Amino acid sequence: MEEYKKWLTVQSRNLDKKPGDVEEFVEQTAFFNKASDHFQGYRDKVDILSQMIGKMEENDLKVKREDQDLLKETQKSISDLATIMQEVESKQEGERNKFRQKVSKMVPALDAEINELFAKCQDKKFLNGENMERTSDILKDLDEIEEHFK
Repeated sequence: MEEYKKWLTVQSRNLDKKPGDVEEFVEQTAFFNKASDHFQGYRDKVDILSQMIGKMEENDLKVKREDQDLLKETQKSISDLATIMQEVESKQEGERNKFRQKVSKMVPALDAEINELFAKCQDKKFLNGENMERTSDILKDLDEIEEHFK
């Protein structure tokens, strides 16, 4: 059961972050999909363990206090993760639209930079071998262009 609680805690930690940029949103979506795929299986396993402990107690079998506490903590972790997953799912469409707009605004600027870089690199001094005596100057120019577009 300790393993289940650990998995639930890790998933909660991964999902309980507001994505600040596209990369974080994609990462959160991947975590959400993974958690969604496995959540019900973990919930079912904990339910079975809960039923087993309940039956043991009904039949006057001794159940360690730490096992009872761990079960309660794990059930709370399940509840917490379910809440976080609902929140993430409810916000995903809005976040997706927000980042889609952000990326679509970036595309024209990136396209312009690519075109500018392409135009600069088409300079004849870079394309033909006539300037071999100026190789160090040409490499310096290329380094400057690269630095400008980082």
